Amino acid sequence: MSARTCPFVALARLVASLVVAAAMPVRVEAQPPPVAHHRGQWTTAAAWPSRVSPGDSVQAVHMALVRGDTLFAWPHSQVLAWSNWGPGKPGGGLWAWRPTTDLPAQAASNLTQITSVETPPYDIFCAGHAALPDGDLLVVSGTERGKTGEKRSARFDAASRTWLSAPMISGRWYANATVMGRLDLGGGTIAYGRVLATAGNKYDHMVLFGGRHVNGGTLVNNVERYAITNVGLWDPALTDPTPGPGGPPWPDPRESHTLADQIQGPCYLFGGKDAVRTRRDVWQLIREDTDLKESYRWEELIPTSDPTTGPPPTRWRHAAVAATPNIQNPKQDTSAMYVHGGENTEGPSPVTLGDLWKLEWKPATQEWRWTELAVTAPDPSHIPTARSGHSAIWDKPNQRMILYGGQDPGGTITDANVYVLKFPDGVPTWKRATPTPGSRVPYARTRHAMAADLTTTGSANGIVFGGLRASGLSDSLWEFTVDALDRVTWTPWPHNVPAPAARTGGSVILYELHPRSFVLVGGELAGGAVDSTVWEFRRDTNSWSQHPALGRALTGHMAFRDYRILTELQPEIYNPDNNTWSPFGLTKKRQSYHMIFHASDGKLYSPGPNFSLKDSTWRFAPDP
Repeated sequence: MSARTCPFVALARLVASLVVAAAMPVRVEAQPPPVAHHRGQWTTAAAWPSRVSPGDSVQAVHMALVRGDTLFAWPHSQVLAWSNWGPGKPGGGLWAWRPTTDLPAQAASNLTQITSVETPPYDIFCAGHAALPDGDLLVVSGTERGKTGEKRSARFDAASRTWLSAPMISGRWYANATVMGRLDLGGGTIAYGRVLATAGNKYDHMVLFGGRHVNGGTLVNNVERYAITNVGLWDPALTDPTPGPGGPPWPDPRESHTLADQIQGPCYLFGGKDAVRTRRDVWQLIREDTDLKESYRWEELIPTSDPTTGPPPTRWRHAAVAATPNIQNPKQDTSAMYVHGGENTEGPSPVTLGDLWKLEWKPATQEWRWTELAVTAPDPSHIPTARSGHSAIWDKPNQRMILYGGQDPGGTITDANVYVLKFPDGVPTWKRATPTPGSRVPYARTRHAMAADLTTTGSANGIVFGGLRASGLSDSLWEFTVDALDRVTWTPWPHNVPAPAARTGGSVILYELHPRSFVLVGGELAGGAVDSTVWEFRRDTNSWSQHPALGRALTGHMAFRDYRILTELQPEIYNPDNNTWSPFGLTKKRQSYHMIFHASDGKLYSPGPNFSLKDSTWRFAPDP
């Protein structure tokens, strides 16, 4: 019997040889390190290749390596780069990559400009992108305007150097594009190489509350959200979920109230007039963003007041501003609201007010408190008289309240001055702004629309539209600047056709991005009709344009520019076989500027960043 046929004999011989080997001295010799096939190195800095002239190079915000024309032929690969790139925006290019040398001094010559490249069908700035299995490049969404995502994708054919567009379900500014591996779609269907699009910013927007709906209609207390896209979009209105006692608190319907807001909040709702009387209740509109949802809720504030003065009188058509906000925890900051003037209707006849009140959080006593402020001025004529129908903005860099317009107790509209409220050594001090030499001054007006430009520094900037003048309704648009020395400069903007009609009771916000513009919503026209068209005045063309009329005819409402990020929650998936998008799975978590990896276990992992749990990692199964 041989060792081959007897496992016991073979095992005995193996054990014996191991014992002998263990008893023998062992000599260990140093071995040379393995020779590297290629040792990496950084080249010297070189200018990115220009398209036309040395100063015409692309700022490569996005850059992707795509296949060459043919396999193993020149160019070896192609480098597609872009910043802004779309119709009329020559911000991209394609370069051939031919790695002929690794010498640092000559590495830049490996890139050669390719000129025969089709322009993408839209602006692909701030898009996600992913390489498809066939070597094409899929660009997911892009920039419609501002921080609003395009509802399109663009597929770049690396061989023909052309683009193929496809409609998406959602706009996704800075979306994530993840190439899927083996994907079980159910019913025995297995797919490879599909691309999952997640998150991305949806659109910039404004928020409105209250007012009177449609012509002669009833008062409403809806929270409305309007998307500032090229054509505009109304989201479904948020209404009182459970009217009456027992539900979450919600303000009653009203008009000519104030929404005092700053960038990132808080937003204070104060006063206004319901169907019967003027009011003085105070609410905060809380914007709650978590990793799973974005929502609004109301919180009613119950302030205390000085026993000798009591709370402020009820009022509508007043002016109010929010100062020094902190969205993270408003009650831990010196958040405050200043309220001036307005009209009180509690007595037998209306009373026009000229008082100034401050609402602030008192950390020591953990309470909101009203305080009537005693004001001073270098000249008594610099103190604004009692008035209603005026407006104000807060100049955060200079800690000033800027007030304009209104009518006196007798209804006379004569004051075209701009008033500045400052706080030297904590003392509220009024000063009438001085018009700059040569600056035109608009006619005095009341019940106009006014908004601040919160992106400027060093001065207070704002806009005024419409209102009621002594001669009737106005349709003029003005921009103003109040510098640090309290000098005001007015700039009128010309009319074009079409343009919004003269009105009162509308609202306007300044939109600061691409292009800078003013958005006007609602208002009461001559004869009592209420406008349902949203108008936008674009500074790049200095002209008005109409957004589609979508049934939000409001007057006496208030609006503010909401700067928070709205993310797309519904994932969608791209099928490269037929160039189509479809919804994919259930609504997932909120993300922005995030990363996603498709792991070998078939699940998706995202290490963030997230909105509230910023250091968390999320996982979800990619089931359709």
